[in-house]
Amino acid sequence: MDDIVFLSDVDNALLDNDMIQDEVSVHLATCHSKAVRKRYWSIFKELRGELDYAHYLGALERYRSEDVHDPPIPEITSWLADYPLLGWLILSDSDAVSIERLDPAAHRVLTDHMPRILAAVKVKCGDRIRTAFLRQGYYANYHQALAAYPLADVQVERIGDPAAFDHARFGPNKEQGVRT
Repeated sequence: MDDIVFLSDVDNALLDNDMIQDEVSVHLATCHSKAVRKRYWSIFKELRGELDYAHYLGALERYRSEDVHDPPIPEITSWLADYPLLGWLILSDSDAVSIERLDPAAHRVLTDHMPRILAAVKVKCGDRIRTAFLRQGYYANYHQALAAYPLADVQVERIGDPAAFDHARFGPNKEQGVRT
């Protein structure tokens, strides 16, 4: 089990998305007009409803498509691009499968709090990936979402619990977890 890669959801699991949203709000309030702030957050909410996750740069791209020459857009883009995520490799929901080309590990584990994402990756990758449902955040007890998708291979109660990521739980051909 030496060759295992853990891919983990960061949005409200490892990364405090509410804090980031607050910091973006403060920046926009400090540097931009009420009209700019209102339009950005309107687009952000619309996009979040479509994608089911926060996409700060995507909202900005959509805003830019409305008016390529709007002066605040380059400054906001620069600020967001420089946001201090400490050099993390951040993948979007659609990038998890492409990690195989970057790191050919024998085993992979994808941890996420969204059953929809775990199910989609499992369909695409099959036995090449183990899925771990993180029972924290919005979907932890959202029974309708849990019932709508196949059960993840493993259930993890809290990402901060080191025992939850015991390598033995994630090897190939392990029995599926139990829906609770």
